[in-house]
Amino acid sequence: MLQRLDESTDVMYAVMREFSALVPCRDSANLRRYAETDSGVHILAYRTIEIPEVPPVKGVVRFENFHSCFAFWEVEGSAEMTNFAWMMNMDYKLPSLVPSSVF
Repeated sequence: MLQRLDESTDVMYAVMREFSALVPCRDSANLRRYAETDSGVHILAYRTIEIPEVPPVKGVVRFENFHSCFAFWEVEGSAEMTNFAWMMNMDYKLPSLVPSSVF
């Protein structure tokens, strides 16, 4: 975590290691916010932000999270299980392995 803005909002920095020669390291600075709804659903929402404290790093690709979130809530009648939903809206800046002329 880079900075706590309030008790439910922070700025975090994420780095992903190189996956292969085709997919080098990636990073992103994200604004995150946590909330719990009246019905007991826990939500962690996040999106990429640009901040001077995290300038681009040479050799690291800056990926982008658009509005994304995790949500989890209790499975009715089961104290041992949890429902989980992940809405991802991101651009990992992956290299194109298929030429666009194919489409």
